[in-house]
Amino acid sequence: MFLVLNDLIQRYPSVAPLTGQLDDRGRHKLEVVVWTDVLKDPGWVEHEEVECPTLTSVGWAVYEDDKVLNIADTLDEEGTGFGIMALPKGVIMSRKEIK
Repeated sequence: MFLVLNDLIQRYPSVAPLTGQLDDRGRHKLEVVVWTDVLKDPGWVEHEEVECPTLTSVGWAVYEDDKVLNIADTLDEEGTGFGIMALPKGVIMSRKEIK
């Protein structure tokens, strides 16, 4: 998987139009983000049986401020990011840059 992602980074240097932290080559950082989602069980389930799922997403960090991290899952031919996922900072458990 990482070889495929590395190939994408080389072919499509991200120049997404949103503000984000750039790597040492002037491109948006590709990151693995582990985060917790909200879950509501609609049934007759005891509270001990309901847990928030932990999820993992991969994307280019195209915007970040004190409250949110936006990652793009798709780049077009010019390297512009689309498919934006906005993650509130409070749900992020960890993040790691893929180099």
